[in-house]
This record gives sequence, structure tokens and C-alpha cells, in this order.
Amino acid sequence: RRARSWAKSSGANAMPGAFTDGSELGGDDFRVLLHGMGFYRKSPEWQMAGGAAYDRIFGEDRVYPMGGVVWSPGRNWQVNLIYPMPRIAYAPSRTWVFFADARPAGDQWNLEEENEEFDFKLESIRIAGGFEHELMPHLWIHAGAGLDTGREYEIRRQDRKLLDSSADDAFFVRAGLLAR
Repeated sequence: RRARSWAKSSGANAMPGAFTDGSELGGDDFRVLLHGMGFYRKSPEWQMAGGAAYDRIFGEDRVYPMGGVVWSPGRNWQVNLIYPMPRIAYAPSRTWVFFADARPAGDQWNLEEENEEFDFKLESIRIAGGFEHELMPHLWIHAGAGLDTGREYEIRRQDRKLLDSSADDAFFVRAGLLAR
């Protein structure tokens, strides 16, 4: 009988944050985003991935599936064909990674005007390129820039849609620290 050659691994992250415009800070401005995935390596070049996330990238709080394949065509390259965030990465050294990725983006805000409440929802796709660099063991800087495209927004009052429209593409930058 032949032994199975699958190697298993997993990963998870929790990202607490304050999501605010800075004018007021209340309990609704804090939330924790969660992602978890399992990886099953069939060969040095191929892995299958599956998991779930709790996030607001589709415009409102929701749990959604994540999954796909990871292809490592060479020692320094990795192609993640994982829904909903594909990514291509090149690592010329142990401390540098250059990437191109696409990911959904969105959020929902509650607005109030003259004692009436409205919900403003925005959804888009962000296509970016950038780099990650290890500053010290387990601490990396992440920086990227790109195009925010396919931007759709709507304004609702209770269950009634007041406005449903789109916006022009826009450029964006992102930066952050990663603990690995």
C-alpha cells in the first residue's frame, strides 16, 4: 500500500482596527477581520488551499469562502490563484518580496442628516503592485500602489435604494507592518 504524499499546513490571522474618518470614534468603529486557510501540498510546485474569512471587502460584514491553488514554478516565484485575492510574488532574496495582486475592496458607512439615517455602501476591485521587506526578524513593511477600478456605490434608507451609481477609477497607495 502506497503512503499518501500530501503535506498539510495552515494559517490564520486576526486584524483588529479602528475604521473611522477621525471626526468621532465610537464602538461601531472598531472591528476584527478574520482569515483562515489550510494548505495541502501535493508536490513541491503545487498546493491546494481552502478556508474562510470574515471581512468587509464586499461592502458589508460577511463570511465568505476562500480557496484555489498555489503554483511555485521556481525557487523565487509564487502564483496564488486563490479566490478572492490572486497574487504573483517574486522573492529575489530572503528579505525582499515584489508582488502584483488584485483584491476586492469595499465598506459600508452609516450616515445621519437631519435625524434621518442612510447607509452608504462602496465596492471595487484594487489592482496593485508593490514590495514587502523584512525590517527585523518577524517584522515586515508592506507597501503598494495601484488602480481602484469597478467602483460601484449605493445609498439606502432602510430597505429602499435611493441611489445606485458608479465612480471613476482612482489611484491608491497602501502601507503597513506585517508580523510573520
